[in-house]
Amino acid sequence: MKKTLCILLAVLMIIGLFSGCAEKEPEPLRILVDAGEADRMEQTVKEVMKGFVDTIRMVGGPTDIEVEVLPASKYGTARETALTRIRTEMMSGKGPDVIIARCTMDNDLDPLFPVLEKTMNNGVFMPLDKYIENAQYMEWDKHTAVIMDAGRNRFGQMVIPMTYTLPLTHFRESDIEGVKPSAETTWEEMITDESGVLSVSATWKHYGKGEYFFRDSADNYIECVLGEIADYRKEKLLFTEEELLQRTLEVLQLERDYNDGKYDHVPAHYQTRMFSGYDNEDLPETVTPRFIRTEQTIKELRGVLYEDKQTMIPIYADDGGVTATVTSYAAINANTRRPEDAFLVLDLILSKGYQQSFDLYDNWLTVEGRGIPVHEDIMKKSTPSGQLGLFWLSNENYDEYDRVRQQIRYVQFEGGLSVVFDEMYAKCKTADAKGEDCAPIVAEYYNILKQMMAE
Repeated sequence: MKKTLCILLAVLMIIGLFSGCAEKEPEPLRILVDAGEADRMEQTVKEVMKGFVDTIRMVGGPTDIEVEVLPASKYGTARETALTRIRTEMMSGKGPDVIIARCTMDNDLDPLFPVLEKTMNNGVFMPLDKYIENAQYMEWDKHTAVIMDAGRNRFGQMVIPMTYTLPLTHFRESDIEGVKPSAETTWEEMITDESGVLSVSATWKHYGKGEYFFRDSADNYIECVLGEIADYRKEKLLFTEEELLQRTLEVLQLERDYNDGKYDHVPAHYQTRMFSGYDNEDLPETVTPRFIRTEQTIKELRGVLYEDKQTMIPIYADDGGVTATVTSYAAINANTRRPEDAFLVLDLILSKGYQQSFDLYDNWLTVEGRGIPVHEDIMKKSTPSGQLGLFWLSNENYDEYDRVRQQIRYVQFEGGLSVVFDEMYAKCKTADAKGEDCAPIVAEYYNILKQMMAE
């Protein structure tokens, strides 16, 4: 009996040994897409990604690819449930291999990573430097370097920005001859400019929802003035409560001056976040009221857009330089067991051809003020953006934009702390209209910002 038991145990051990050595069914390469659109668009995004997956297979990439598009409805709990599941998976050593996402969502929904800069420091993403060096499709050296550096920390390139934007005021160059602010221009110079041209450019009147007078979504403004707003490694803010209050009061005063007609003499101009929307066809009439700042006609507005050489004026920071905002990004989960396959996805989607005409860029990442691709050639007339090649700048105006682009000194990811600035300014604007003090509101939100950095 004892001998029989020993033989049985030995057999069971051998079975267990062979079972442990047997190869497990490989898990598919998972791509997570968070395009920030309503539920009804999820299937469309999936169809767009299906074509992209077919290309990956055609170039010899993996064939076992699974794409998940996060729900984006403000109704129900589908998105919250999905976010919790993904975050839990990643914390437990699993999760999607590749993440492609907008930084902010429609309908004020929470993004996957609320403060992406902090996430980058927490070991969530895989460093990409050695893979970038051997990239087959992306042209890394032709991506705007200062924008790409926003995805870098002491561990390396953790995130790859896909699109970015910055607020610009556009004038006909002939209307404001001799006005060409440089990277050394400061916020103080803008708000005290006697001609009014720079002051108008500092008065961001791009109308948005509700009481936000200067934002279309999470567009930076006060943050643009503050420049570098935080040290995410040391988890501390780089501006004081007093500075935040002062800048808020200055912005409120600019708006009052504008509404009181102080800048009515300033020539025709319009304001927009830089994005792939410079169409060489007629400007849609429905868009005109959002960009127009004086009573010019659609034809005159088209003159500013296409036919005349422009001067573009950004918002300058306290100590000079321009702040840009990353609006979408791609990253690889640090838990991936298939880093080469995962990087091939990034390599392809950051190639010039895909940045120029892929539906995901064309319909979700660049339209409606969301940004332009990071490849510097795109938006030239010879390299238009969009599947139909409709979005470009004339050679002269591309050179003018390039002049401004070279002044970019600070880069932030959309969302995160800027959402708090949004809420703070909205409340200050309401309080100011009632003749109430804004200082307590600024103090409250400054503490919220400090708490976010410490979490």
